Amino acid sequence: MKHKLFSYFFCLIITHPMLSFSQNDSIPSIISRKSPNQFFSISYAYLTPDYLCDGYLPGRPTEFEYANKGVPDALCITYKYRLTNRIYLGLTGTIEQENGDWLDNEIPGGNVFNLQTTVKGQFVRTCYTLGADFRFDYVVSGMFRQYLVAGLGATYEFETDQYNPGFYDLGYWNGMNSYGPMRSTNNHAHINGYISPLGFSVGRKLNYFFELGFGYRGVINTGLSYGFNTKPKKNEK
Repeated sequence: MKHKLFSYFFCLIITHPMLSFSQNDSIPSIISRKSPNQFFSISYAYLTPDYLCDGYLPGRPTEFEYANKGVPDALCITYKYRLTNRIYLGLTGTIEQENGDWLDNEIPGGNVFNLQTTVKGQFVRTCYTLGADFRFDYVVSGMFRQYLVAGLGATYEFETDQYNPGFYDLGYWNGMNSYGPMRSTNNHAHINGYISPLGFSVGRKLNYFFELGFGYRGVINTGLSYGFNTKPKKNEK
């Protein structure tokens, strides 16, 4: 009898951790099924690279081809899917309007500190960006999450440039103007990215978020996100 009791006691000790692990492990799965796994967000982006570095010429740090005079903001719409409790993959689309002065730069004697800049015209531009995002939540506490975001994408710029009449007249020689048309389109695309090591959100299905970083989602990005669940499969309870 004693041997049987000892055997039962021994089996209980061996199996108890497994039972505990199974019970503890089932809690995150229940939470996972009840918590949102898809999110749509809309946010305000302040100071994107297309605004800050507009017309920057690499290797010539004092020269810019454009001087933005419009508001330095953009609208962001993001979709993200939660792979695990801490990892998300998503897509971000942004749109921003820019306008300002189109510049002409001259450097007499090659001295970059003797830059002479004149306004040769104006520009208007619409920028569309599409980027793929990765997010990792490194602090999770109730409704509060602190995270980092990294992304890579492309920006498409649709731009119109127009010379000032006084500057354009200087381009005439023998009845021809070396500057070409007075108004022209200058559409192009470039690679863009985003990195934010400091972001936080508060809420569950509806949450407020704030990010500090650099890239197509701005130096500051803030807005609201709404989460929802996908429909469970027929064989899921």
